[in-house]
Amino acid sequence: MKDLIDRLLFVAAQAPQKQPDFPPPPGLETRVIATWRESLAQKENWWQLGAPFAATASLVMALSVILNFHALRNLPQQASVPTELSVADSAIRLALNQ
Repeated sequence: MKDLIDRLLFVAAQAPQKQPDFPPPPGLETRVIATWRESLAQKENWWQLGAPFAATASLVMALSVILNFHALRNLPQQASVPTELSVADSAIRLALNQ
């Protein structure tokens, strides 16, 4: 398959490069540039659409970090009754040590 593609590319490179005998239609350059600018504007619209989602996700992440930090800071060091956080913490530590 690779030999076939190599031969095809070699033959295509040997083909004479003929310029068209007629000029391009009027307004072709304008249409090409307008299409290009429109595609750039569509790419920017995707960013504008996704920006609120990214901001909301960042806000949720920051709020989660703050609340977890606050909960871990107020966690008693030597609790006789295990709390939910200490149980989860010990389960994670056991899983990581195996």
